[in-house]
This record gives sequence, structure tokens and C-alpha cells, in this order.
Amino acid sequence: MNEPAQRVFTPGTGVSPPALTGREREQNVLRQCLAYLLGGEAPPHDVAMMGPRGNGKTVLLNWFEGACRQTGRIHVARLSPSRIRTDRDLVDLLLPASAIGKLLPRKLGVAGIGQAEWAAPAPSSQDLTARLSARCRKRPIVVLVDEAHTLDHDVGQILLNVSQEVRANAPFLLVVAGTPGLPAHLSTMNASFWSRLDEGRLAIGLLSRAAARAETACWLRRWRRRSRFGALPPHPTKPSTPPSPRPAPAPLPGLQRARN
Repeated sequence: MNEPAQRVFTPGTGVSPPALTGREREQNVLRQCLAYLLGGEAPPHDVAMMGPRGNGKTVLLNWFEGACRQTGRIHVARLSPSRIRTDRDLVDLLLPASAIGKLLPRKLGVAGIGQAEWAAPAPSSQDLTARLSARCRKRPIVVLVDEAHTLDHDVGQILLNVSQEVRANAPFLLVVAGTPGLPAHLSTMNASFWSRLDEGRLAIGLLSRAAARAETACWLRRWRRRSRFGALPPHPTKPSTPPSPRPAPAPLPGLQRARN
């Protein structure tokens, strides 16, 4: 059965190509950050990737997430701006234990008084920083944010400031990715995130012609290899018995008399 064709170069697919070529600089920056985390230290900067849709930002995020998880020593949290709309949502992502408060009843019955409604307050920025720092000292944390240009203003401001404060005390890394409008969006937040990026500011442009040719050639080689092996018959589970030889056909009667 033929598999449906995959349009791996279509913008927005996020499908990882068979070989990540042409992104050596970006990969080196992320590898250096990972090395700091594995050494128990915070990288000297966070990372922000910006570029048009389809240039490979999500692919790079997926590659880095896989590299972090492969070590078995890094906790990775993937943040979706469409689901993180309040500071409470952000706290539940960074401190999963705080989500236990959601399981408690909103109303409690008190004898002689009736029912009282309550809600666990969200921790302050200082409390969030302290608790997140303590968690990072046990196991480094990487937070990945795709489509960061759609991040809620208030949530983004808390996240950027907490990242700066936590990295000063514990191994923590924030990696954001977005369209070319990302710098303008982040600049509206009361945080010095953008000015502190240094080498972590990565502009994701189009691949060079050489890299595009190498990427395409690698994909074609993989496709041909799969097509070639896919055409082979399945390997039998038991050795097949060779067919018995056919008996020789009997000579025609007329030819037999002529020979005699």
C-alpha cells in the first residue's frame, strides 16, 4: 500500500525533515545552552527565534526538545499561548504541584455559618521565582514557547521577568519562537528580555541553495530507499518447500511411430 505524500516543506507543517541541514549556527547555540544546563548552570542568555512561517522554527524547537529529553536529565515544558491566558495557567505549567488546588472544592460547608466560597490565590512573582528556582536546582527546566508573537501581554511579562530572575539562581532556559513581529510584541512588555539575548537572538531565514539541495537530496534518498525495500515481498516466517519438478510431457503418437 502506498503511503500518502508528505509535504514536508509546506509552511506550518512542523514535520521534521530526515536531516536538519543549513541550521548549524542555530543548533550550536542551542547545544551550548544545553551544555550549561547539564553542568548545573543557567545559560548566559535565553533564546528567541524569529522568522516567516515555514522557515523551520517549529522544526528547530522540536529538535531541541528531543535533544533535551534524550539526556534524561532535563524537564521540558511546552507552552501554547492559546492555552496560557492567565497567570494562574502559567503557574500551573511551571509548578504542576500548584494545580492540586483545582481539585479542592470551591465551596466549603461550615457548621453554624453555612457555605463559604474560596479560591487558592495565585503566588506572587517573588514566590513564583523562589519556588521555580528551588525546582530547577533539583532538575533543570527548559520552557519552549512557539507562536510567541501571540502570547498574552500580562502572561508574557511575568514569564520574561521570572526567567531573568530564575536564571540568576538556577539552571533555567526560556526559548521562544515567532514571526518577524515578535520583537515588537515583546518590547511592549515591561521586561529587558530582548536587550539581554546577545547570541540568543536568532533570525531564521531561508535555507541557502546548497543547504536546500542537500535537504532535498537526503529526502529523495530516503524516499527511494523506502520505495525499493517496500517493493520486496515479505520475508517468509518458515522456509518454503521447493516446488516438485514437472513431469516431462508424453510424446505425440505420430512422432513415436515415425521414430520407430
